[in-house]
Amino acid sequence: MATTNKTNQKNTKTKPSKKPASKSAGASVKPKQTKTVKTNPKTTKTTRVSKSTAAKAPAKTKNRFFEAIFGLAMIVMAIAIVACALFYAFCGCGKDNNVIIKNDNGNHIVAEYVDMPEYGMSIAIPTMFKKLDAEEIKKQYPDVAEMVKVAYQNDDASAVISIRQNPDDKFSNDNVKLFVDTFKAMLAPAAKDIYTEVKEIDGYNLGLVKFTTTDAKQRYNHHYYAFFSKDDKATLVTFECTDAARGDWEKVGDAVIDSIRFKTE
Repeated sequence: MATTNKTNQKNTKTKPSKKPASKSAGASVKPKQTKTVKTNPKTTKTTRVSKSTAAKAPAKTKNRFFEAIFGLAMIVMAIAIVACALFYAFCGCGKDNNVIIKNDNGNHIVAEYVDMPEYGMSIAIPTMFKKLDAEEIKKQYPDVAEMVKVAYQNDDASAVISIRQNPDDKFSNDNVKLFVDTFKAMLAPAAKDIYTEVKEIDGYNLGLVKFTTTDAKQRYNHHYYAFFSKDDKATLVTFECTDAARGDWEKVGDAVIDSIRFKTE
């Protein structure tokens, strides 16, 4: 009997020793859950700060974006103003009725419209060209001086412009195309790069002949002629330049001949 009691007492003492172990394990879980709950408010505060910072950044970016757009718009407007100014100048629509011509060498030549009522037309002449007097015309055009009524040349005479008229020949508006075709046929053996065209401007037939001569003895090798009838007289506008000066004056000559305008009553 005594032995039985001792065994029961031992068993009783052993069971309580396990229960505190399970309680301590339970207590260790609860503090971890408490720590997790406490960190949530901190996370919330941090999130609020990041939101306020992100809200300010787009505002600065937006302002810079509009500033860039505004600056770009101002540049585009400035370019448009300059382009319009050049457009009006190039078309002879400026206040001074000028034409701006860009040659093959990238230089800009200023030409100004000159009225020639005796020939019923106006034409753009480079402002650097000098108008020749009667004696200078005879020297410049010794073979056809009697037909040259007006002439201009640059400083070194490498480019010249003339207006010629033959009062003895009858030349009607309907004769222009025939004359251009005949002149082209005459040029063929001694010229190259021959270009011809007949176009109507303000009721006038204007015949155009452009060519390059191969004769080394000739002073001027590049030619651009325009033919028309004025008062039934053959009227010729010529532009000529030396081969060495072609890069400076070929496009200028094109613009001069193309600038011819007729006065309508």
